[in-house]
Amino acid sequence: MKVIVLVSDTFRYGLLNDGFMFKRGVYAHLRNPSRLAKGSVSFNREYLASFPTVPNRHDLFTGKHTYVCLDWAPHTKDEVALPEMLKKAGYLTAMVTNTPHIIQNSNKFDRGFDSCLRIRGQENDGYRTDPRQLTLPCKPEKLRSMETTLQHMRNNYWRRLEEDWISAKTARAAIDWLQMNYCSHFFLCVDLSLSRLLRST
Repeated sequence: MKVIVLVSDTFRYGLLNDGFMFKRGVYAHLRNPSRLAKGSVSFNREYLASFPTVPNRHDLFTGKHTYVCLDWAPHTKDEVALPEMLKKAGYLTAMVTNTPHIIQNSNKFDRGFDSCLRIRGQENDGYRTDPRQLTLPCKPEKLRSMETTLQHMRNNYWRRLEEDWISAKTARAAIDWLQMNYCSHFFLCVDLSLSRLLRST
């Protein structure tokens, strides 16, 4: 069996199938995600246990509702992890991610995977140091964190083509992994933030 889990951080369900209106008469048109949704199993009455990034992954990999008691807690050694269970069952396990929060600061959500490919440059990932002088897109008080915003701007400053976007790099890396490992029984988790990609469409 081949299992692919696509985790999309900061993605609005309403963006699928031209259902989100930016302003009067202007709708988001995301052809490929909408096509993927139409060809997939869709759950219309599900309830999300934990919404924030790290607690959501905690729920996903342990099968527990964790946010009410653990907040942004790391994977602990005594918790059963889905990738470890699948690895013991003979699956090749891999993660391709551009979401730094799940593997930085000892969060350990890459635990149990045979491989974890991290695509660099999202948010506060200390990936680039240039350019030093940047102009903020708005007043500093409107930002959750000025430092995070400046780091993200540096990380993505030299981006020119669609394939330069972090989400596009993540998707390309997942496709490359699939081409190399399609003969195996595998569990592939593709964990990506689409928020920057959506702003470009």
